[in-house]
Parts: sequence; C-alpha cells; structure tokens
Amino acid sequence: MPGNVKPSHSGASADDSSSRFSRLGALARDAEGGVSPAEVVDVPPGSALDLAQVQLTRVTTSSAESRAPVSRALLNQRGTVQGGVYSVIADATAGWATEAFLGNDSYTTTAVTSQLVGVAVEGDVLVTHAHVVHGGRRTVVASAEVYRRRPGSSDRLVALVTCQQLVLEAS
Repeated sequence: MPGNVKPSHSGASADDSSSRFSRLGALARDAEGGVSPAEVVDVPPGSALDLAQVQLTRVTTSSAESRAPVSRALLNQRGTVQGGVYSVIADATAGWATEAFLGNDSYTTTAVTSQLVGVAVEGDVLVTHAHVVHGGRRTVVASAEVYRRRPGSSDRLVALVTCQQLVLEAS
C-alpha cells in the first residue's frame, strides 16, 4: 500500500531548511496525512508546468496529486492531448511524490515509461495521482495514473506512467 512505504535510507532531517519538502514533518496534516500543497511547492513562472497550468493539489509523505486543464496549447494536430504532455505532467507529479518521500529535492529522473490508454480534449481536466512504489538508497520508483475528468461523467484513465529517480548525494 503506497501510504505504508518507508524510506530505507537516512533522508534529510525534518528541520533541514534547504528543502521545500523538508518541512513536511512539521506541517499540520489532515486526517489522511496530507498537507497543503501551497506550503510546499511553487511552480516557476514560464516553466513547462506553468504553461500547462499544472497545480499540485495534494501531497503526503509518499504520494502527490495534481490537476491541469486541457487547453489548445496541449493538443496535437488531431485535437487530442499530445502524448508527451501526459508524461510531463506525470513526471512532475511523481517528482513531487519523490521529493516528499525523500524530504529533499536531491534526485533526477532517469527513466519515464508511459502507456497511453485513452485521450483527452480541450475542456477536459487531467488529474494525476502518483505514489512511491519503491524507495531505495539509490533509486526511487513512482507510479502515476493520469485521468481525464469531464463534467457530467466519471474520471477515465488515459495514461499509466512509471518514473525512476536517481537519488543524488547531498552537496
């Protein structure tokens, strides 16, 4: 179960002020262990995530959720979301889960594997759920599911993405 994943290494301490996620241990948590995303992350202006309007909506110590409205800028020539967009959003959400799990942002993505199983169009909202499935000393693997949300219908899975992160040595 994702919520039971524990780091098998000694990560950053809860009072390490150099990381925006190191404060997770000190923040007030809701009933399910989540904290306010606004307290732990900022999307840099002008970045790909900003242009795609990706917003972190929930983060716990080993999972994260995000949402992004589908705009014309994310579409391919057929009017559906460009395949790589799903990977970008899933990688970011998996990265937020990894940062929360590690307690710092000393990692880099080394592999992303995506399986597209549906499509989204302009006006939909992409909702991504990511959780750490392996937390080792050298690598972290996170799994992400991307859903299409449409008014008046239930969420539909559109992509399954696995991200492998290499844990970097603290500098």
